[in-house]
Amino acid sequence: MKNIKQIKNKVMLSARKPEDFSGLSLDEDTYSVVLKPASQLTYQYMADLIYEIVVNKLKKDPSIVAILDWGAGKAQLSYFLKKRGFENITLSEIKGYPHTKLWKHNKTKKITLPKDEKLPISSKSYDIVISAGVLEHVPHDQASLSELQRILKDDGLLFCFNLPTKLGYIHQLSKLLGNYYHDRLYSKREVKYLLKRAGLKPILIYRRQLLPKKKINYRNPIMMDRVDAVLGILPFISLGSASLEFVAKNQDCHQ
Repeated sequence: MKNIKQIKNKVMLSARKPEDFSGLSLDEDTYSVVLKPASQLTYQYMADLIYEIVVNKLKKDPSIVAILDWGAGKAQLSYFLKKRGFENITLSEIKGYPHTKLWKHNKTKKITLPKDEKLPISSKSYDIVISAGVLEHVPHDQASLSELQRILKDDGLLFCFNLPTKLGYIHQLSKLLGNYYHDRLYSKREVKYLLKRAGLKPILIYRRQLLPKKKINYRNPIMMDRVDAVLGILPFISLGSASLEFVAKNQDCHQ
């Protein structure tokens, strides 16, 4: 897929505005991921990137594209995907996951994740599978990637966001402070190796997010988002980014 890096850079540098969620009566502590503007804008970016690649590279209508939001959490990413015209979204989470207010608002299909890596999904079911801050938390990342590859259609794409990087200064600082929330950190080389063993091939792999999003209430989050985007595409400086992100396809797909 030619020019996919240009699409990513264009989306990163595009201006976005935080959305007002006051009408949904979301708990501030539980849903800070969308109520804090800086955090919300990063999920808007993810939705924008998926939209641009689906429309301009896959040449598909978003309304008919089958998406699995694997480990959907509070459904914040799927909320913004729905806003961009994606209708066929399935959310998956562990049994008993409590924070489902946006799930109900989105009115999307749901799948309960089993305790092991095996997904209760037929092979080649989805055009798009999304992992946003999930892969680093599962017990066996290699087995999970293989399962995600199995349920992708032949021309499907896997989008992975918020994968913590070994060089990310935020993660190194957290370790020094005794916070080991991410017990696994990744390098580009390791990601490529994992993908290859799972039958996947990266068509885009990059670093993102130098500035922290969840802990700071920025006076001007829109400007912060633009500055962070510029820093994220600069050589050397971007090496300190918190996230390693990628888009991958099946190795036997010749698009």
